[in-house]
Amino acid sequence: MAAHIAEAREQHGRGPSWRSLSERFDWTVAELAGVLEYLAQRGVVTYTDAAYSLGLGATPPEDLPPTLTGLSAQEQRDAVAWVSTYDRRVGGSPTASQLRGAFHWSGEEYLGHMRSLVDLGLLRYAAVDGTLRVGQAAPRAWTQRTDE
Repeated sequence: MAAHIAEAREQHGRGPSWRSLSERFDWTVAELAGVLEYLAQRGVVTYTDAAYSLGLGATPPEDLPPTLTGLSAQEQRDAVAWVSTYDRRVGGSPTASQLRGAFHWSGEEYLGHMRSLVDLGLLRYAAVDGTLRVGQAAPRAWTQRTDE
């Protein structure tokens, strides 16, 4: 199952739906829920109730140091998760100014925080259109939000 989830995320930029997993493995929804809960408890997959929410990986470490601009580990995870789930929630890729507005960063905070997130490889900034994407250094578990 983990290999199938990874393949779907690679091909489509998001995890498979519960329905496609149920069909792929010929499981009822109840059976699938049990398997996902078992795998999530062991850190093999992450998931929420959203339609395209399956990911791989364990919970990210809690003891990450804050950035030089003062972003805590939780704030770093939240920014990456917000950018990652933007397409599913709104459509398309968010701009840097939309991220700033979502987190209510002041002008000075915004520039420093964005630079830190990009320098750490957690986010990628496309200067051509001003959009953001999740960077290579962001653990897959960071791209899932359980509060949506």
